[in-house]
Formats: sequence, C-alpha cells, structure tokens
Amino acid sequence: MDRLEAIRQSTLFTGIEPAQCEVFLAIVHEQEAKPGEYLFRLGDPARMLYIIRSGTVHLTMPIAMNGTVKEVVVQEARAGETVAWSALVAPFRFTMSGRAGTDVELIAFSTRELQAAIEAYPDAGVRVVTNLAAVIARRLQVMHAMWTRELQRTINVTFGEGAGA
Repeated sequence: MDRLEAIRQSTLFTGIEPAQCEVFLAIVHEQEAKPGEYLFRLGDPARMLYIIRSGTVHLTMPIAMNGTVKEVVVQEARAGETVAWSALVAPFRFTMSGRAGTDVELIAFSTRELQAAIEAYPDAGVRVVTNLAAVIARRLQVMHAMWTRELQRTINVTFGEGAGA
C-alpha cells in the first residue's frame, strides 16, 4: 500500500478526499521502530503524531504492583490507527508511553507542520480534527472501562461481594 492509501485508510484521515490528503502527504515523515523501542514516553513533550502503517504499538502506563512500578499495556494499536494524539492537544505532553510491540512502520507528522496544514486547508482540517476527537473518545472509553473494573474490584475486596444485602 502506498503512502497516500495508508493515510486515507487511517483513523485520522477517514472521509477526506484523495486530493485533500495530498496536502498532508507533503509533510509525511516515515519512521520505523523495533520491538521494545519507545516512540514516546509519558510526560514528554509531544512533537510528533503517528499513524501506524504496519505492526503493533503498545500504549502503556506505569502501574505500581507489589511495591514496584511496571509498564502495563493499556491498549494495542494496529495498522491504520492514530497514536500520540497529544501532539495536537494542549498541553502537548504525552499521557501514555508508546512502545513498538512488533516491527513497526509509521507515518509521522510533526506538530508544527500538521497544525499549519490544518489551518491552511480548513475543509480537510475540520475533518482531521473531528476524526482526532473520535480517536481521543475511543481512548477515553478504554480508560473508563479499565477504571470501572478496578473500582469494582476495589469495592469487592473492601466490602465483599453482596455486602450490605
């Protein structure tokens, strides 16, 4: 699949006409990562947004377990998915870490170039920002489900199943 088709099939550029995608194609940076290599780390400045062309990226968070902190995979992102969306959302700091789970090929956009393209081409830019909101919403749903499970587990441990019934 060529770069244009990879962009068009991504979550970030869904619904954008090929001619409009050409604008974004001009600012593409291609990257590769080997398994275990970090693309970005929690708290670091977010300067690049990525579309996964092939492979799997593990989105991780540090979680304390038995007195030690471990990187726990919160979500696996695959081809066509957008990661590192913090590059377009203030305060422009990563809210998770991203690490290659397999060999990964990426389409990368610098924050500065992507913001400039969105502003210069508002029709396509509105669609990109709308798609970005959907990407963020899906991530929030994953985090909400994890938080709800953990809260339920804590309640069960603290009060016991059926307590007060």
